[in-house]
Amino acid sequence: MNNKENNSPLIVGFVSDLMFTPRITNVVRHLNYNIKWIESPADLGTQPTESPPETRGESLHGQEGQLFETLTAWQPALLLFDLNNNTIPWRRWIALLRSSAATRRIPILCFGSHMDVVAMTDAKNAGADAVLARSRFTANMPDLIQQYAKHPDQDAIANACQ
Repeated sequence: MNNKENNSPLIVGFVSDLMFTPRITNVVRHLNYNIKWIESPADLGTQPTESPPETRGESLHGQEGQLFETLTAWQPALLLFDLNNNTIPWRRWIALLRSSAATRRIPILCFGSHMDVVAMTDAKNAGADAVLARSRFTANMPDLIQQYAKHPDQDAIANACQ
């Protein structure tokens, strides 16, 4: 589903829980958003590579490069990170996304086990806009998505690019 074709804002979910993704999908679609799932780094179309030689500017190589390219092309309204998804290097990715001018304004909403205080603290310290216990995220999902999802102003973006 191409979000540009139907003009519905896109949410990208870094979630691998196959029992939970349909629930999120139902809420997201009810709110007139599209959703794309990234369950693992392989879903970005690249595998880990050796670090390239150091250059000026942002490194756009390997998984991180593919992450930036994908997200800047998709222009999502919101990123959802499941802190229990151990296949996604979310600690590194959230910090990298916050450090780039191309992605730092994309809202990041994280959820995880209320028992894993370290992960929740790490996500907040990495730059997540909100970090919630999974139960709170589930109970308030529609309101949270509406609160944090950013609707890109395509006209303003086009004017700024010219």
